Amino acid sequence: MFKGENSQALMKKALLFIVVLLFIPMLLIFWLSSNQASHSIKLQAGKTLYQLNKQNHATMDRVMDSIDQTTVAIMSSKLVQSWNNIDGLSEKQRIAKYVATEKLLADYSAQVKYSLFLLAERPADYYFAPPT
Repeated sequence: MFKGENSQALMKKALLFIVVLLFIPMLLIFWLSSNQASHSIKLQAGKTLYQLNKQNHATMDRVMDSIDQTTVAIMSSKLVQSWNNIDGLSEKQRIAKYVATEKLLADYSAQVKYSLFLLAERPADYYFAPPT
């Protein structure tokens, strides 16, 4: 009987040894390394998102500058400027001017789609254009 109690005490000591000296330190090391890895991943993801945001901003600035330059080029063209003097044009001339302007806009429409919007005093004169 003394031998059974002795082996149980020895077993308890062995389990205590395993738990205290092996299992708890392993959990502590795992917890610390997990926290450190999580922090590193968050920092790296934040830096990556910041760089992506900077690149998107630069791309949007380039696109907006391109749109501005194209709009100035279109608006300063003789064809578009001639729309200021449309009184007294025949129907055939209005259609030709409209078609020429649509072709001009189609030539400039690569990445951005430009379209023509007519605001006329007599909309019936431009029945061939889409309604406003």
